[in-house]
Amino acid sequence: MRFRGLFATLGLLGTLLGGASCLGEIDDYAQQPIATHVTDWRDEVIYQLLVDRFADGDTGNDVRVDRTALGRYQGGDWLGVIQQLDYIQRLGVTTLWISPIVRNVDTDAGFDAYHGYWASDLTALNPHFGDLAMLRRLVRECHARGIKVIVDIVTNHMGQMFFYDINNNGRPDEFLGGSGDVSGFQNPGGARSPISRVTEYDPDYNLRGPVQAFTSLGPAGDAPVIFLNMPEIFRVPPRSDILPSQAILARPEGYHRRGRITTYDNVSSQPGEQTLLGDFPGGLKDVNTEDPRVRLAMVEAYWRWVELTDIDGFRIDTLKHVEHGFWQYFGSQIRQRATRAGKQRFFMFGEAFDGDDRLVGSYTNPNEMDSVFYFPQKYRVFDNIFQCGTATPGTSRPSTPSGSATSRRRRSPRASACRPPRRWSTSWTTMTCRASSME
Repeated sequence: MRFRGLFATLGLLGTLLGGASCLGEIDDYAQQPIATHVTDWRDEVIYQLLVDRFADGDTGNDVRVDRTALGRYQGGDWLGVIQQLDYIQRLGVTTLWISPIVRNVDTDAGFDAYHGYWASDLTALNPHFGDLAMLRRLVRECHARGIKVIVDIVTNHMGQMFFYDINNNGRPDEFLGGSGDVSGFQNPGGARSPISRVTEYDPDYNLRGPVQAFTSLGPAGDAPVIFLNMPEIFRVPPRSDILPSQAILARPEGYHRRGRITTYDNVSSQPGEQTLLGDFPGGLKDVNTEDPRVRLAMVEAYWRWVELTDIDGFRIDTLKHVEHGFWQYFGSQIRQRATRAGKQRFFMFGEAFDGDDRLVGSYTNPNEMDSVFYFPQKYRVFDNIFQCGTATPGTSRPSTPSGSATSRRRRSPRASACRPPRRWSTSWTTMTCRASSME
């Protein structure tokens, strides 16, 4: 069994690390026929599934699987989804939304990338789930049943592929300084200093610019960015042999380099500086989406998967952490390419995790999202009623003069940019929709 696991691991690594010829074969396949598979997205029943947690159809890719620990891979893959399509169809599902498909930093700080949100290469597939042939088969078999396929994508950040060399010693460190309020023995007359902690993987946000290096004399300019080279867990810079545009994601200027968000600031119902520019907690490096080179890299990488698989839409992560200018560019570029390829009504919806109606609704402005999840409903209903046991804000508890309860219905305000007042059917929440590109 130990040898079998070793061979499986070597085979998995070889799939992605075997050189340009191995990866280049993906682009040698005949382009997948692209077609329009939907009439009106408002009629769709969308079912979300996390591939790793759904069904294990191929034990040959069960590398790093540990079913005793939920923070590790559990073995689900695209073949497992294919084998359960009868079940999915019986549920009444007409659109399948699957978790991210691209290669990730495989494991970090004791947890695995089973969810798919730690991308390390946007041009390679995650081998835990299968290969291109299996992904194409999944999409093809879904389409044969009248089921559309949406893929989850991330443009805001990449996985933890580099560290900030704050102390200029060339290695990633975490260090403590100061004495704090100590008890027990102290040197007589010893002064105290506050305890400070610095991690070069995930330093706090710098309000003045890029994360700073320092010496005993004080700040020493921008901290060098050092990309890690750990191919055994796919923690390596993105490669650019398939798409040259990806080279910017292997360079420091492809990232904001401001450090970890410490406060999710909003200003006038729009994301503030830290929300837009800061690294996502956990060391996920915030991409410099204002840079035209980065914008092109994202469009080319994600459009390529549409060409190769004939998927029908994107669910997009962390909308509010990226500026509107990026979404206007990305949305228009993807739609133009889809139209030219003969795929009409390519659907893009996303997650702006916020309780502000105006902020959430703003991502359905022209050329941005077709729809967004209505997270203000979560804050009003789930948090206020189920978690806190209080009334929904903006409503009152009605009563008659005699004190007996009566029913009065008030509608929570909806995002003004989102219309018509019709909800999408999804697996776990509701979305608001914009009419323009839905018909």
